[in-house]
Amino acid sequence: MDHVSFVAWLQITGPTLAVAVFGFTLLWRSQQLMTGQLFEMNRTLGRLDGSIAGLDARVERMDATVQRLDATVQRLDGTVERLGARVEGLGHYVERLGDAVEKLSERVARIGSA
Repeated sequence: MDHVSFVAWLQITGPTLAVAVFGFTLLWRSQQLMTGQLFEMNRTLGRLDGSIAGLDARVERMDATVQRLDATVQRLDGTVERLGARVEGLGHYVERLGDAVEKLSERVARIGSA
């Protein structure tokens, strides 16, 4: 190695060093690009996670609303059943009243014909 000049040594090792520097530069840029893509993917996943959390909260609110509506419908159903029973009871009173009116009409007709 003592007999090889610096210029000769550069001529021998220069292409190898140039390829090593080029390879390192290429590797460095690739790593930087991949790191940027990973950061962007993490931001995207964070936004997606926030969107999913918001959607989950909306679904919970909708579920609570549906439960309140179900309770209201059940109360209304009970009210309709009670009203139906009252209407039936009124129907019997109307029948009795009709019978009483009929009897009264017959009496009035008998009195009028007498």
